Amino acid sequence: MTTKIPNNVMKPPKGFEYVVNKNPSQQTVSLVKENTQTQKRIDMLEGMIFKMKDELRRLKRHQVVQYNSQKQRPKRVWMQDILEAVAKHYQVSVDEILGPRRLAELVEIRSCYINLCHELTTASQPAIGRMCGNRDHTTVIHHIKLKRYKSNCWDIRTNKGLELWSDFSELESKLKAEAQPDNE
Repeated sequence: MTTKIPNNVMKPPKGFEYVVNKNPSQQTVSLVKENTQTQKRIDMLEGMIFKMKDELRRLKRHQVVQYNSQKQRPKRVWMQDILEAVAKHYQVSVDEILGPRRLAELVEIRSCYINLCHELTTASQPAIGRMCGNRDHTTVIHHIKLKRYKSNCWDIRTNKGLELWSDFSELESKLKAEAQPDNE
């Protein structure tokens, strides 16, 4: 027995209709589906999702077992190693990178160092700032944003910006290759 839908109730989607239960004590309205093929498709897709979840769990367990059996530790890059690599690459001393001078060339080198630390380590922004000559964490945030938005010294429309990007990529790949296993 179908009933007229009140104005404040949404119209059912195509293929559905509102049906009133015949039991007068229960005046609930239920949504009845006419097309069983859609339900079969939904059931099939849910089954596929459950199978994929099971496969994912199995693969994760296998990966954990494999990691534990090989007893390999993840490789880690240290901020001190990054500092030394940047100083060697740009042929400046570590004291110049960490020092208070704000020459344009030194600011670019510091920006490269800060972004490498941010990308390759799990250190917090205040820790990176302390390591970079006792600077504030807002300085670290500023340099990260410069790189992210490709502005100032990271601008790819300038030769200096392109050089900085290539230096960053070169140092990043070199440091990742030379990373030591974490012994902590």
